[in-house]
Amino acid sequence: MIEVTRQARRSDATKAAILTAAREHFAAKGYQAATIRAIAANARIDPAMVIRYFGNKQNLFAAAAEFDLRLP
Repeated sequence: MIEVTRQARRSDATKAAILTAAREHFAAKGYQAATIRAIAANARIDPAMVIRYFGNKQNLFAAAAEFDLRLP
């Protein structure tokens, strides 16, 4: 049970790192010029991990552009 929890935490951290790098890269380069490889390099992970978590650049952009406004 402890191993599953550790793995889930590591998975969450990897996903968060990808999203942070993606937001920075999309903001700096725009959607067209942004690449999965560059985003993965910024997150310091293998590009295959980006595909594993998000499937493709379009899905990654959608996740990175998601906003939680928490309006009353």
